[in-house]
Amino acid sequence: KAEPADEPDILIINDKLDTEKFVPLEDWQSKNVEKLDEKTLTILVAGNMMPGIAEPGYLKKVTTLVSAADLSFATWECPVADDKMPTPAMNKYFCSKSVATEAVETGFDIFNLATNHLCDAKIESIDKTKEFFDDKKATTIGALNNAEDFESELIVKQVNDIRVGFISMIRGPAACAARADSPGLAIMSEERLTILMQKAK
Repeated sequence: KAEPADEPDILIINDKLDTEKFVPLEDWQSKNVEKLDEKTLTILVAGNMMPGIAEPGYLKKVTTLVSAADLSFATWECPVADDKMPTPAMNKYFCSKSVATEAVETGFDIFNLATNHLCDAKIESIDKTKEFFDDKKATTIGALNNAEDFESELIVKQVNDIRVGFISMIRGPAACAARADSPGLAIMSEERLTILMQKAK
């Protein structure tokens, strides 16, 4: 049985994409990140963040890593709430506001909210989580105010004269889809994806 690591690891891939290795976080932090030129863009992506059972201060360990990137994008999996989720099985999936605040303070530029566990308490968990990030002035994508809220599915950032587009959708569950008069998640649609890709240009 594998035991969880005491320290998070990072996967570093060089600019030629021909080698890769895991490097302890503190070793990476001890090195200076050099910019090749003004046309260089570094993007950090964190997938499936579910820090609901994390110890306080755990996310602060990656602050240097996140701040070193020109753009950082995190996929956020857990509903944010002070109270526990409706059933015991869901308790490990919820995230307290204090831990979620640490994630915001870590410095991620965009939080993707179009994730399956955000539906654990149906529309209520989506609404409360988006409200939390909005109150923290954090940029989110994938959770819509209503079905026509296209702006919440697409974000375009420009850094060092390089434009980067982020589009966020999920393949169900339909019960958590945004409706004409209610909030929810952006559900995958080829037609809508095509529209957003054209808009991003």
